[in-house]
Amino acid sequence: MAQADSTAPQPVGLILNGMAMAEPGLLVIQDGRLLTRVEDLRQLGIEAALTTAVLPIDGQDYVELGRIAGLSAQFDAEQANLKISASPEVFPHLAFAPQDTRIPLSPILPAQFLGYDLTLSSWGAKAQLSGLLDAGISGKWGVLGSTFLLTGKGLHTARLDTSYRREFPDQRLRLVLGDSISRAGPGGQPLRFGGFQFGTDFGLDPQAINFPLPVVGGSVALPSTVELLSQAQRQSYDVAPGAFAVALQPRMTGAGQVTMSIRDVSGNSRQVVRNFYTSADLLRPGLTDFNLEAGALRQDYGAASNHYGAFFAAAGVRHPFASWFTAQARVETSADASVVGLGGSIVAGALGEVSASGSLSAARGKTGYVARVQARRSTPTYSLSASIETASRDFQSLGQSVFQTGARREIALAGSVSLGRAGGINLAHAFLGEGGGTPSARSFSMTSASYNGSVLGGGFGAGVQRTRWRSAGRAGTHWSLFASYTIAIGPHKRVSQFAETGRVATTIDMSLPDGRGYGLRGLVGEDHGTPWLEGALAVRTAAGDFGLQANKRGAFSGIQATASGAIIRVGDTVLATPRLDYAFALIDVAGDETVTVTLENRELPRQAGGGRKVIATGLQPYAPNHIGIDASSIAIDAALISADALATPGWRQAAAVHFGDSSRRPARFRLVETTGRAIPVGATFRSRTGGGIVGYDGEVWMDDHTPGDALIVTLPDRQCRSFLPTTGAAGAQGQMLKLPCEPYIETEAVL
Repeated sequence: MAQADSTAPQPVGLILNGMAMAEPGLLVIQDGRLLTRVEDLRQLGIEAALTTAVLPIDGQDYVELGRIAGLSAQFDAEQANLKISASPEVFPHLAFAPQDTRIPLSPILPAQFLGYDLTLSSWGAKAQLSGLLDAGISGKWGVLGSTFLLTGKGLHTARLDTSYRREFPDQRLRLVLGDSISRAGPGGQPLRFGGFQFGTDFGLDPQAINFPLPVVGGSVALPSTVELLSQAQRQSYDVAPGAFAVALQPRMTGAGQVTMSIRDVSGNSRQVVRNFYTSADLLRPGLTDFNLEAGALRQDYGAASNHYGAFFAAAGVRHPFASWFTAQARVETSADASVVGLGGSIVAGALGEVSASGSLSAARGKTGYVARVQARRSTPTYSLSASIETASRDFQSLGQSVFQTGARREIALAGSVSLGRAGGINLAHAFLGEGGGTPSARSFSMTSASYNGSVLGGGFGAGVQRTRWRSAGRAGTHWSLFASYTIAIGPHKRVSQFAETGRVATTIDMSLPDGRGYGLRGLVGEDHGTPWLEGALAVRTAAGDFGLQANKRGAFSGIQATASGAIIRVGDTVLATPRLDYAFALIDVAGDETVTVTLENRELPRQAGGGRKVIATGLQPYAPNHIGIDASSIAIDAALISADALATPGWRQAAAVHFGDSSRRPARFRLVETTGRAIPVGATFRSRTGGGIVGYDGEVWMDDHTPGDALIVTLPDRQCRSFLPTTGAAGAQGQMLKLPCEPYIETEAVL
């Protein structure tokens, strides 16, 4: 039926993709063309209207529906309805991705620390004292520290590393001046050097996901609910008409599968199954990982404090060119050698990941190469990996004192199968061949198969291993069997039985608790026909861990004593702690009671409160660490806002955590008349810090008070005055304090 022109706007009902809309719109018909308001299309979510030429009518913008690609319209004059059919591309594209959950740093306090790990041993007729010291200072400006190794009878001291470290978590950058360890390039090895290092450190934001997430998507013509169901999680999203994409956040990398169910408001539903593969070796688009290093290579590390060799410089970069491909490059050079390396990793659809790398070296007039290829597939039920690396005889990496003797080849194969509750099976094979093409060629290989699972409530493991070697015309093969069974007999306690070819032993272990306590270990066994005995006692105190160990195996016997811990100063608080670790927190609890403090629900060896502070170690840098106190041991009148707090310190830095308001002085007491009778309920009181109403039996609660302050009490027929105690917190603990209230006339004094 022909549509009559209507140059004047007329109200019409709107039907989008068969669904009636709640709000009407305005329609103009000109020369058979259907025009509607841009505002009406916006309300329908049709973004394509914003890029189409508009026609002003009566002060409002209209658009011709026939000019919008992907959209068709029909006007039902009898029902006064405008029926619009729109394809998904005319609607906005929705994208759902994990939000950035970066946690701001806690207030940082100045800190100084000294960690120690000392060992006094006597094996046979020789006694020796050795140890490791870790000292440093930190603050908002960064961390300056040094480590030392103590060895020998004369306690020879060798400086290990001294450096200044400054981190920029917002930019994920780290600067190190002093001793450090370089990054390894393709086919290379990490180097110890003294100089500077600057580059990306994604560990400064441990909450972030730096690898590409799998994305599933689709399109809908009506408002719908999209539900994603995978082995790890279940997610649901409400989507408007149009195309959508959802970035999954799997709990584990590797292969996975997700089922996507879509149900629209009309009740229509469909289901799609998608396979995906994720790899932590790839970078997500938008990120770049770089590193710059320069300095002098360390020599005689651990034996000499200040032996530095040739100067070297290096630069490396990793960059994603697609969500499935990340490339890397690195250049290293020194006076002795130069190395250039390239590499890359790809994800081959839902099959798995493949990485390849290679490097060329130039040293002493010779060039060499090293190349490596690795393929891997990991799924919830099985995993497979294979790699091969080959190097020419003339390849030399930085820090290598001599050329390797002949070509080198390494092969590694591994596989595992999960049997669910029945356990799992692991298979592995490794081969190393060196000196290829020379008379000194040699090789070594190892093949193993093992099973691990739960048997009768305990952990059982068994396996077989074969090793083969060949060198200078000689060869040999060795087979060995091994098995173990471990069962828990209580909290922190377990008994284990271990056996392998030529050895058998039974052990009982009681591990150290998180707080104060002790641990034990005993072993009785036989080693190739000779007695095998071991015993150990460990004690954890608030100041450190101390241990004593004894060992006898055949004719060999010895005893060893150990002590480890740290002395840390944060602000004006100095405490000895059981360990140093990577980050600290100074915990202060307002109030007179001492309370138990926990870190991630683990009890700390010291209590806080009553004027004493606690230094907690073992915090994870740049991540939220949950610190709590036992609120049940705090008096009801304490100024406690919460019994839980988050601490987010930097590396080797100390965060400030405070429970309660130390600037307030809460108080609770009883007001009595001079006759000893309680002030009646409902009387009011006031002081310079506030006021309130007297409760049952004359009881009064004050959020804050000033010692010695006057308290004016108003009764229906008179007033009285009392004075707060001049020392201590009134009624903070013990018997509730009684305060006499003497007759008082308002004009006698001014508050």
